Amino acid sequence: MPNLKGSIENLRRQLRSLRFNYEVNFQGMVLGQSSAFVEFYRHLLCDYNTNVTSYLVERGFGILGTTDNRFMEVLYRVLRDVFSFRPSITIAQFFMSGFAERKIEMATTVALNIESLIKRQEKNRIHSNQQQQQHGRYRHHNNHLKTNPISLHHPIERNVEKSVSCDSKLCTKIGLSNEKDSFFCND
Repeated sequence: MPNLKGSIENLRRQLRSLRFNYEVNFQGMVLGQSSAFVEFYRHLLCDYNTNVTSYLVERGFGILGTTDNRFMEVLYRVLRDVFSFRPSITIAQFFMSGFAERKIEMATTVALNIESLIKRQEKNRIHSNQQQQQHGRYRHHNNHLKTNPISLHHPIERNVEKSVSCDSKLCTKIGLSNEKDSFFCND
């Protein structure tokens, strides 16, 4: 029994870390009732985070609108294919009464893996947003170059004059003295 209490406490800690706000039937879990675990997994995979649900559905895991047996088969596939995890109990053992400690440890591991998936998705989303912003900056820079063409066929003075006059009107040409062009920039 002491290991069972420790396992439940680990699960509670993991759920607090996830900010999991759904009702969990810990009493049913301690008794090893499969229905308590199936209900928990349904909330965790289908209701808790829409990004997780979308991620799994897009990868062909039919977790929505299934029977308990089918849902658990899909969960075992998700654990194997997405998280590289093999539960210590079989699906047949899962649906039997008992094996409470192993079922609780499995629930804790699933919650931990879901948390890592969420963090990875957030990190990828942030990284992708940064790349899009940088791409937009480069695209803007390239567009600027396209609107300010500098010809290699004209003398260098003419190219400088053209680039200066095109550069947001910051610099203006202010007269010629001794065959030199002098420039000054407006602040």
